[in-house]
Amino acid sequence: MFDVDHVEVLRGPQGTLYGRNATAGAINIQTAKPTFDRFKASASGEIGNYGLLNLAAAVNVPLSDTLAVRVAGSRQTRNGYADNGRAGDETTPACVATPPGSRPTASRCLSPENK
Repeated sequence: MFDVDHVEVLRGPQGTLYGRNATAGAINIQTAKPTFDRFKASASGEIGNYGLLNLAAAVNVPLSDTLAVRVAGSRQTRNGYADNGRAGDETTPACVATPPGSRPTASRCLSPENK
């Protein structure tokens, strides 16, 4: 998992919160939100056999006292014995937020899944 703030594991039926198909519970993965304290950047990489290349990076930029942006991305490639349809996955979520208590308060994350 990449750029994760925390993971919530909810046991039991969660039909009220997540609909009737959550009879065994739910797993809620929260991505890291933008912060207002300072500029932050991180990157990691991994190489291996069969052309393995994993890259990940995240940048947090506070634009003002009321607006911050966080952009994170990852790239994964590998040449294996067979094509499993997952090689070359790319994700680039971006989040924009205003500080709690400000007016208007907003937090929105965009990712390829939110199209």
